[in-house]
Amino acid sequence: MRRGMFIWLILAPALEILSIYLVGKWIGSGYTFLLLLLSAVFGVYFVKREIPRVWVSARMQLSRGQMPATTILEGLCILVGGIFLLIPGFISDLLGILMLLPFTRPIFQALILLVIRRGISSGRINFFFRR
Repeated sequence: MRRGMFIWLILAPALEILSIYLVGKWIGSGYTFLLLLLSAVFGVYFVKREIPRVWVSARMQLSRGQMPATTILEGLCILVGGIFLLIPGFISDLLGILMLLPFTRPIFQALILLVIRRGISSGRINFFFRR
């Protein structure tokens, strides 16, 4: 697990730098910078617009006595997608956009739920309840 994390922490920034270099070579450095800046602004705008809607939905479900699990997963995808758009690089931007689009978001929700379920079943994720 630690080895995979180490490889990911080295490989991801290297791929992002390579993608910025290649796009800059293709469309020019000024347009590349502008594109990265616009993606960050879009990420902040979208998160600021969507998170309150998710929060209201979760509160309404809680007031009705329902567990807002899918709403929380949706909010998590929106938040992480916005963070990915803030990270400079085109690979993270693509991933962030895919997490923000309503028709691709359920794929990421299912992946997050799968990771959580595997973590619980393997004992890596524990819950403690206080009464």
